Amino acid sequence: MDDEEGRKYLAHYMIEAWRRRGGDSFMPATIRRESFSESPEITFHTANGDFRFGFGKTPFNTADADLLISDKWRMFQTLGNTLPLPFTERVAKRDVRGEAEIAAGIVAKTQDPGHPFSFPLIVKPSEGSLSRHVYIARDEQELVHALRENRSDTSYGDGVLIQQFLGDEQGLFTEMRAICLDGRTQIAFDRTTDQDIPAGVLTDPAQWPGVRLRENLDIAVLAQIDVIAEYLYENYGVSYVTFDMKRDRAGRVWIVEGNVAAMGLDVMERDLMNGRRIVPGLADKMLDKVVATGLTPEKEPANASRGAEPEFS
Repeated sequence: MDDEEGRKYLAHYMIEAWRRRGGDSFMPATIRRESFSESPEITFHTANGDFRFGFGKTPFNTADADLLISDKWRMFQTLGNTLPLPFTERVAKRDVRGEAEIAAGIVAKTQDPGHPFSFPLIVKPSEGSLSRHVYIARDEQELVHALRENRSDTSYGDGVLIQQFLGDEQGLFTEMRAICLDGRTQIAFDRTTDQDIPAGVLTDPAQWPGVRLRENLDIAVLAQIDVIAEYLYENYGVSYVTFDMKRDRAGRVWIVEGNVAAMGLDVMERDLMNGRRIVPGLADKMLDKVVATGLTPEKEPANASRGAEPEFS
């Protein structure tokens, strides 16, 4: 992995943070990539021991916490009645029914006034796919196509999710991203563009033409994200998470999905007005946790018992 590629990842910034503290004369971490591994592995060597984790992740979440966030269907099943998530249903990729039959059943639900579904609908894999096979289906024909494309690829989980579209007659809600650590928002920004968005990248804001990142400092918005992050931290051990979110016309924040192996920190550092301060600042906080707490993924958080459900205004 070259230096430019590495800058996408938090681990790269943590190494830089170590060096900023006077570690230039020695290498505090080793990085290796086995031919069979999905991503490089980093090991920090400290007086409290060695801390090993995937280059795109951190050593702070439990395995169950990582699974809760990375498996989109599990996340909705577990949190759909508690956190602001769009209504979602799942179809198995190996469902014996054909796409047309499945689509007809979903269309029938859109015609039921008591059901949350209405066109357009989002169709996507049940696990993270870096925006691959994510479609906006505006009618039954597009729904059949989206189901067929998803079911023909065995990657990204064993299911296909059908989900409420977070928008209205005016179009998409505001696209947001937030990075949270230990129940508090560290970085939050909107993604906007003044240009027309091609249909093929409509569900992937990172690919929008002329996309701009604008740090979000709205107290009401940050408070909503903090409530979500604190709930996940206190009850499920989710210490580090990146949320893809939307904000509706009334200012309510919705979770589209979460990620525990987020990339793109180099873009945030470059494009956010305060990026050169807040991205290295996040790395400093992470490094402090590694050095001071000796936390490893195998250790359950002391406060992992489920508490009261969060309240949203």
